[in-house]
Amino acid sequence: MLGTGLMKFLAVLIALGLASPAVAMPANEQGRLHDRLIGSTTTWVNSYGSVMTLDVAANGAVRGYIVNNAPGTGCRGIPYDIRGRLKGEVLAFHVSWRNGVADCQSETEWRGVVRLTAAGKLEFVSHCHHRQGLLGDKVSIGVDRFIEQAPNRLQSFVDH
Repeated sequence: MLGTGLMKFLAVLIALGLASPAVAMPANEQGRLHDRLIGSTTTWVNSYGSVMTLDVAANGAVRGYIVNNAPGTGCRGIPYDIRGRLKGEVLAFHVSWRNGVADCQSETEWRGVVRLTAAGKLEFVSHCHHRQGLLGDKVSIGVDRFIEQAPNRLQSFVDH
C-alpha cells in the first residue's frame, strides 16, 4: 500500500501531466523539440524566479548553470553548475549547491519532460529531489516548471 505522502506526490505528477500518457507526443514532434535544443543555448525561468542556462551537445550531454532566486532559501543570486542529459523529450540534470563562493551543503536533481506550450515556447515540467546536509539526511521532493525565455534579439543582431 502506498503511503499518504507518495499518493499526494503522484497526484501532483498526474495533475502536471508527468505521470499521464497524455504527455506523450508524436515521434516527429519529439524529434523537433530535441533538434531545437541540440547545439543550442537556452535560458529558462521557473515560478520561483530562478534562472538557468543550458547548453545541449549533439550527444545529449547538458551543461550550464542555474541561479537560485527562490525566496527564503540560501545560496541565492550565485551561479551553480548544471550537469545532465537530454534523451528525446526527457531532461535530467543535477546541481551541487557548492562552488568557490558559497557552500549550501545540498544537492538537487531534476527529471522531467520538455514539451511545447500553446504559445510555442518550451516548458520543462519535472519532479525534483533535494538533499540537504553533509550526509544528505534531510530530503525533500517536489515539482518544478521552467519556461524557456525568448532569445535576446539585440544580442543576436549584434552577433551578426
